[in-house]
Amino acid sequence: MFLSLFNALIKKKQRVIRIFNILWLILIICFFFAAGSVFSPDNKAYVFWYDFALLCGKTGIIFFVITLLPGIFNRFRIRNRILGIIMIFRRQFGITMFLLAAFHGLIVGVLPKISTGNPLNYVKFELYGLFAVILLFFLFITSNDFSQMKMGKLWYALHRLVYIIMWLILIHVALQRFSLWSVTAGVLVLAEMSGIIYSHISRKNSDKS
Repeated sequence: MFLSLFNALIKKKQRVIRIFNILWLILIICFFFAAGSVFSPDNKAYVFWYDFALLCGKTGIIFFVITLLPGIFNRFRIRNRILGIIMIFRRQFGITMFLLAAFHGLIVGVLPKISTGNPLNYVKFELYGLFAVILLFFLFITSNDFSQMKMGKLWYALHRLVYIIMWLILIHVALQRFSLWSVTAGVLVLAEMSGIIYSHISRKNSDKS
């Protein structure tokens, strides 16, 4: 089943990427409507987009987890077709995650503060989320073949910021309340750190033998 799905997605890779492109366009259009509602006297419109932005934040965490799964399993030397499918579209998952996180951060936090004349009035959990989105922006603008080719090793070093970002996201959700999302972020960090430690120990043992 997964083999046939894997082969079908490879054959229709460009079509799937176009679907991602359409999704990104829809998100950007929605963002302009949401941003307009922040500065509009119609509070009902903002309530709708506020709830939508919260959903974007939660969905962004799911996409973040999906994006990191291949790396985590690879460190444990676990490979399967599902991870292969994720790898094919890993860049698209990552870009989607950034757009969702940016939508969430701007509509829930940044723009409302600007509209009320308090652009720097952030509480702790908001600052961690803001820093995460800022770092994600640098990954977003370099998530293309041109940047990867031109930057070389620097590109790989830059994209290791993801390890800092995962901690920022964990703190961002954990400081708010204990929830499914704080548990998800915590499990992700634990799995990532365990994978790094396991991979390091495996390499050391391999070098000794």
